[in-house]
Amino acid sequence: MKTQVISRRARLGTAMAALAIALGSVSAAAPAIAQPTSAKPAETLTLSKGTGTLVRLSEPMSDVFVANDTIADVQVRSSNQLYVFGKGAGETTVYATSKSGRVVYAANVRVGNNLSSVGEMLHAAMPEANIQATPMNNLVLLTGTVANPDDAAEATR
Repeated sequence: MKTQVISRRARLGTAMAALAIALGSVSAAAPAIAQPTSAKPAETLTLSKGTGTLVRLSEPMSDVFVANDTIADVQVRSSNQLYVFGKGAGETTVYATSKSGRVVYAANVRVGNNLSSVGEMLHAAMPEANIQATPMNNLVLLTGTVANPDDAAEATR
């Protein structure tokens, strides 16, 4: 009887070892599952329709993605420079990635209709005011300070 118990334990131990080896080899051969990465834009570019800005990158890029190319687009000048320009009113996102797929640049791009002329008109009408015009959902958001409530009302007209 004692011999049978030892024999069963030995077979059970051998079976467990074989199972552990088999499971280990299966998990070692299983394909790697990509972990999602999130690179939220840390920068916001504000452009007028028809204008652009040169962006210098800290390291070379290999790919560029524009979420909505009817709002903004990109021209690559070199592996470390890209030109972002506004095409239509709205908001979109631009990403640039390295050869390894790491995000080297990410920006929200807001494009409005002729924002620079709005700012120039406000400055000409109220030179002492500090007002910024920012596109927001096909509207213009005015922020800043004015001398009195009448100037604020004038700025919104």
